[in-house]
Amino acid sequence: MPYVPHLVLQAPPDPDAPIWRYMSLARFLSLLDRRALYFTRADRLAESDRFEGSIARLNAQELQGAVRGLGMDPATAQRLLESGADEGRGLAGHTFLNCWTAVPMETVPIWRMYVGDEDAVAVRSTFSRLTRSVKRQAGRIYVGQVRYIDYDSDPMPEGSSLWPWVHKRRSFEAEREIRALIQDVPGPSNDVSVPAHHPDPARWVKVSLDTLIDEVRVSPAGSDDMVDLVIRVLRRYRVRKPVRRSDLSGDTGR
Repeated sequence: MPYVPHLVLQAPPDPDAPIWRYMSLARFLSLLDRRALYFTRADRLAESDRFEGSIARLNAQELQGAVRGLGMDPATAQRLLESGADEGRGLAGHTFLNCWTAVPMETVPIWRMYVGDEDAVAVRSTFSRLTRSVKRQAGRIYVGQVRYIDYDSDPMPEGSSLWPWVHKRRSFEAEREIRALIQDVPGPSNDVSVPAHHPDPARWVKVSLDTLIDEVRVSPAGSDDMVDLVIRVLRRYRVRKPVRRSDLSGDTGR
C-alpha cells in the first residue's frame, strides 16, 4: 500500500520532528518478524473512545434539518436518518488505524496510556520516515495529524468519509496523535450485501524497517535483561538501530 497524500490528512509543521509508537514487546517482535505495521480495525477502538469515527453534533443537526426539509413524511425521514447513521457507523468496520504520538518527550502518563506498566518499547520515527517506509502494495494508506474539537459546539468539515477519522474530542488533545489510515469499503453489489465489518480484525502493512525506525527506547519498567534482549533481537533481524533505556529510568542506555 503506497502512502498517498490527501487534503483531509495534514502533515505536521515539521515532518522531520520525532514521532513515537509505544508498543508491547510482543507487538514489537511482530513488527520485526513481519516487517510490517499493525493496523487495527476501527470498530475495535469503541471501548476506549465511543465517539471514534462519529460526526459532530452540529453536523448531525444540519443533516437532520436537510432531510426534514425534503418534505417527506416524518417516518420516512427518520428511516433515512437512521440509514445514514448506520452507514457512518459501518465505516468503522472497514477502516484500519495505526497510531503514533507527536509528543516530543517521554512522559510517565504517555507510557502508561499506551502500554501500562509492562515491559514495552517505544519506536522513534518521524512523519517523513513513516511515509517513506511504506512499501508499494495494492491499496492506499493516508497519514496525517488528528484534529481535536468540541463535538458539542465545533463543526466538522464534510465531503469525505475520512473526516471523522482525523477528528477526536479535545479531552484527547494531549496525545498529539499522528494517524495512519486505510479505508477498505466494498463496492455495491446487487447479489451480496455489504458486511457489517471487514473479515480481517487487523491489517499488516509492509514497511522498510531501516527507513521507519530511528531509535528504540525500552520502557522505564524494563530490566537490564530486557534491554539486552531488544539489542539481540534487532541484531538477529539485521536492523542496526540504537537501543537505549527510557530517559525516565535515569539510564543513558548503550
